[in-house]
Amino acid sequence: VQATLSYTDFSQGDLRRTGLPYDLALMGSGWFAIDGPDGELYARGGNFLVDQSGVLITPEGYPLAWEERF
Repeated sequence: VQATLSYTDFSQGDLRRTGLPYDLALMGSGWFAIDGPDGELYARGGNFLVDQSGVLITPEGYPLAWEERF
């Protein structure tokens, strides 16, 4: 029987300018909250787009989650 180990590295990556207006970066700990099809998702990658309604979305089309506060 062969054992398989896997893990996810959540360490800080290199920050670099992409020149794209909606690419965002997180320095240190934290996550982008995204409204996924089955609930909230969390991501460290910050390559976003803006849809026709002006909503910030992932390349897959999921909007960023946010709470409106007044």
